[in-house]
Amino acid sequence: MEDSISFTYLFWIVLGLFMIFEGLSSSDTITLTLGSALCFTTTMLIMSSTIAIDKPKLKTILNILSIIGSLAILMYGYIVTGSIFLEFLIMMAIAFSVILYMLRGKLMKYKH
Repeated sequence: MEDSISFTYLFWIVLGLFMIFEGLSSSDTITLTLGSALCFTTTMLIMSSTIAIDKPKLKTILNILSIIGSLAILMYGYIVTGSIFLEFLIMMAIAFSVILYMLRGKLMKYKH
């Protein structure tokens, strides 16, 4: 199980790096922004998942920093480009974050 989790994280980081390099080589700010947000979020999730369960406040802080950081990267990309796609992505990320926060108690009840 641990190998599949680490492979999944590795996949998302590599995909984010490819998007960053593609954005740099083609001067596409939207691809660069999405790749940066993806790498940042995945890196923060890796750090959060490696922290022992006896430090829930630290895990919560890292998860909040992950959300704020990736939204800040997406907002910067939206300000620079004015892309409607990034605006839609920001709204969807905020909506999913709020929904998952509200359902957190119910989801934790089913955790083994």
